[in-house]
Amino acid sequence: MAKDLTIRELNRPQISQDNQLGFQKIVRKYVVEGDRVNQAELNSQADPLFLPVGTTDTEYTDHYLVNQQIAPATGDMDRAYLTREFIQLRINFFSESTNESNDLIRVNRKYAVLRSDNAVHGYGSNWEKHPNNTNSASYISSYTPWDYPPAKVSAPGRVIYNYANSSGFTDTPQVLINGAVQSLNDYLVTDVGTSGMGSWLPGRASVSQYMPGLDIWDVEWITHATPYWTLGTAKGGGSKSIPITVVDFDEHGMKLEQYGRSSQTQYLTVARTNVFFYVGDDIPTSLGNITGGVDSSFSTSQVHVDFTMLTNEGRAISYKKDFKNAVYKWYSSNIQNGNMVFPNYDPNLDPHEVGTRRDNEIIFDKTPSNGWSTGTGSGAPKFQGQPILRIGGRISWTKSSVVGRTLGDSSQYFGSVGTKITPLFSHRGTKIWKIEITYIG
Repeated sequence: MAKDLTIRELNRPQISQDNQLGFQKIVRKYVVEGDRVNQAELNSQADPLFLPVGTTDTEYTDHYLVNQQIAPATGDMDRAYLTREFIQLRINFFSESTNESNDLIRVNRKYAVLRSDNAVHGYGSNWEKHPNNTNSASYISSYTPWDYPPAKVSAPGRVIYNYANSSGFTDTPQVLINGAVQSLNDYLVTDVGTSGMGSWLPGRASVSQYMPGLDIWDVEWITHATPYWTLGTAKGGGSKSIPITVVDFDEHGMKLEQYGRSSQTQYLTVARTNVFFYVGDDIPTSLGNITGGVDSSFSTSQVHVDFTMLTNEGRAISYKKDFKNAVYKWYSSNIQNGNMVFPNYDPNLDPHEVGTRRDNEIIFDKTPSNGWSTGTGSGAPKFQGQPILRIGGRISWTKSSVVGRTLGDSSQYFGSVGTKITPLFSHRGTKIWKIEITYIG
């Protein structure tokens, strides 16, 4: 091929190191015959003065063309000067920062990307979707940067997390699945697994033209933080400790305990919340089994009491009250075979069932005809020292403080008193879910 005498390089190229956009930059200068500096010659098919973006340098073949310009020679119409800039681009980001809160981790990265279809440093096939590609017929005005990202703009590696197992309780937090009790941590590790944790979702993204042949991508990647236990129940986005009333009922009457407040110098049993996360479109069934659904608002559990007793002496004893932010204590000594019992007025006889357990309620439906004998009181259940003739009504609750413990059961397990699932962040249907399960103990 004959040498092009209409363009000639001036001297050796200028080379600079440690440029923030790449490892190295090369600037070549040429002198060009003045007649070639016209619209037809700049981008001619045969021998253009302006080469396509991403053209490699003839000597440093890992440097890519990102900028070029022509300047006139002062006082000389027969000559002009052509400058071409080639950059050795980074294969990944050139700037990185991170920010971490209690629940989310955000990583900000910046990339230098060729405005071309170069598969390594450019957009590859996504160049067809670029809004500034004048030759593209594939661009749609509804596109955002995440519709045409270059290959090098990729998510960080998945973070490997384990569930928080140190609850701070003496007893073991448990879950009740299909009638079987097991520890919360064992269920999470075995049945839920950790594959749904630690993935990154795309967040904020902006694209700006830095040079005629170079875009700067400024993007954010988001994932969740390490699972943890927190003291108190979470209200909204905080972790303020909210006292929980524990309602207990036996043959002596109604008893209330408030957990989460201090008594002189010692603390009563407190509420703690296990916080963990899941990344996916929807909550899997394995998590739905222990959480019971999705609720992005804070709500407290309640206990409703409404029953009446009639003693053998004709005295009526009535209880009717709603307890807010309360749980029912379902593991007292008056629970037998899953139902409520009162001791017999005759100490030599066995206790009597007075209430039947149905899901989250006790139905008081026992009368002399279907529960115990009548007469002077012998054989009747005893309440506050008196024989009971009949009892009717119910105690119902949204959450019980202990699940599955019966009279004589010494297992050290207790169940959740509240659950909450909140989507913290979403990208095109995939969400970072925050799951909170509260226990008292």
